[in-house]
Amino acid sequence: MASRNNGIDVLRTLSVLYIVGYWHLFNYTTAFPDYANIYTVGLKDIVLGTFTFTSGYLLANRSVGLGVAEVWSFYRRRLVRIYPLYLIALLLFGWAGLAGQYEVAGGILLVSMFAPPSPPTLWFITMIVVFYLLAPFMIRFADRAGSLLVVSGLMFVALLAFPLIAGRMDLRILMYFPAFALGVGVARQDSLRELIQRRKWVFALLLVPAFVLFRYGGEGWVCGVLALTPTVLAGTVVAFAYAERYARGIESVAIYFISYSSFCMYLFHRLVYKYSSTWYFPTGKAYQVAYLLAFSLTATILLSYAVQKGYDRAVAVLSRVP
Repeated sequence: MASRNNGIDVLRTLSVLYIVGYWHLFNYTTAFPDYANIYTVGLKDIVLGTFTFTSGYLLANRSVGLGVAEVWSFYRRRLVRIYPLYLIALLLFGWAGLAGQYEVAGGILLVSMFAPPSPPTLWFITMIVVFYLLAPFMIRFADRAGSLLVVSGLMFVALLAFPLIAGRMDLRILMYFPAFALGVGVARQDSLRELIQRRKWVFALLLVPAFVLFRYGGEGWVCGVLALTPTVLAGTVVAFAYAERYARGIESVAIYFISYSSFCMYLFHRLVYKYSSTWYFPTGKAYQVAYLLAFSLTATILLSYAVQKGYDRAVAVLSRVP
């Protein structure tokens, strides 16, 4: 069974920096109008797939029984870990005008993926919560590749059928579910992790035909999302394989700092960017980029670390209260 390693921290650090420090940062300046193109969009989807993979990977490090008490304990731990901070971010999104009332309400109830529209940016957390709800049943059968394939396959078919029956769903959940299931499998099966390492070059080669298909995909229709999924999955496998191979031994305070802060960075960076660019913003485009990187991004990292550290300490104190 796998344990957390520095390669995962490197993956989380690079992933959050791409989303927070590139993909969303350039929403706030016109200095680089071509920042979003077919290649950077593909990389963005792979990065989110990597986030999803690492969530499943880290979640599956501990065995989970299917008894009521065990499942409830699993849900309670994860709920305490993410929901209060997510709720704060969601309410602040609504207060700042970054999300509408319907989006906020759906996010609070954690039903946004099945009753879109989902809240901007925070839709990803809502999706992860859905995967957490499914995780105990996946982890229980994840020690064997065949069992996990059957269980996760049935779950995927159920997700695929939902928009056909209900007529609506945030289809991005289909694109990222395979990455989550794979993360669970890799954490529970040493043989699968070793296979990925031995054949990482094969997955790298598979990115070529997958990306050809990716160019014809889209997030607004089922077949379009299915066309995006192979690139997400192959890219995620390649990212994990090379990070584990070459970054597992890296020990860095900066990497730990950002990896530890990554959840809050994702939650709160839009708010920091919005208000930091409202209070003051240079006129020159080069100065805008420098300001966003040097001040807004740095402020996001420091604030996120402080919030996460304070929250973890509060949870630790409250958990000792009889």
